[in-house]
Amino acid sequence: FKYQSADRVLAFDRDVGKWCLGSSCSKITNQASPLEVPGADFDVVNVSDFDGEFLAAGVPNEAGAKPLSVEDALMLKPPRRPQQPWMPELEEFKAEQPKYASECLNYENLWKEVSETFTNEEDEEVMTISKLEAEPATKEATIPDYHPCEVAKNAGGIFGPYGGGDGSTAPENMMYSDWNDCMQGDIERDLASATAGYHGALSGFIMDMVEEGLGAVCSAIPDVMIAPFGAGVALNPGEICGQVAELVGAIKTFAGPASEFHFAKKEYDIEKEGYAACNPLQIGFARAFCDIHCVRDAVIRGDRSIIRNLELATKKTNSNLQKMVKWSVDAARTETGWL
Repeated sequence: FKYQSADRVLAFDRDVGKWCLGSSCSKITNQASPLEVPGADFDVVNVSDFDGEFLAAGVPNEAGAKPLSVEDALMLKPPRRPQQPWMPELEEFKAEQPKYASECLNYENLWKEVSETFTNEEDEEVMTISKLEAEPATKEATIPDYHPCEVAKNAGGIFGPYGGGDGSTAPENMMYSDWNDCMQGDIERDLASATAGYHGALSGFIMDMVEEGLGAVCSAIPDVMIAPFGAGVALNPGEICGQVAELVGAIKTFAGPASEFHFAKKEYDIEKEGYAACNPLQIGFARAFCDIHCVRDAVIRGDRSIIRNLELATKKTNSNLQKMVKWSVDAARTETGWL
């Protein structure tokens, strides 16, 4: 085996039992072929002659076939354009409106619906009225007694006459106007109590003034002697006045306690009515805490509704994109095959 020049000859040295390429030799071996000889810094591989003739096969020339002329080729009808695949039907997305706890919609007509004004896709201003819906799971659910809306629902009392009411019982789940009537009733009872105290004090003051005034007047009246002919009758007006003053004192002694009892009874009735009446502070705080609970409920349910809508919109968008990409590839493949 020769390699490039005469001094580079691949041969087996029988004296040492090695395959050598020039001065480079393998390990001692008994291989009859230098292929993959061990311990050599050269490699020997098989080589083929790679001798062949490569010609384009082309269209087989059938016996008796006549080649087409240019004129005949131009007269041929072009292949029919294949029908494009049908465009897929895309999924539409409509946002789902949040639903709220039923106790937060129990405000008579206050939260039955909401009015909104916005600009639509055609840049037109649109006003809509949407009904607020309760979460079905909360409609028949039992609310614990410590729930702020349950406390507000059960807080009540009466609208008594001293407070300007008709003695009726406050309605269940009092609204803001009822709470205002409770507050006004407290104000009216405070005024009635102050009026009763004032009249009681005024009555005692008048009786004391009359009694003391008569005593002062009677002590200043002189005695009178009537004697037109040297003999007559002696009159003592001061004594008569003193007896009148004693009568007034006796009346005061009886009427004073009766008057005090009357006004005390009236103040007791006012306080008793106030005890049975609705407490504006209690109802106001209960209603405020129920409102805070409903704000929290709306925020949490609104956030969860937004997340669900985003997730559903993303899924439908991805599904539509997959359909459109598949349709585009199929259409391009059909068009390319026709060309």
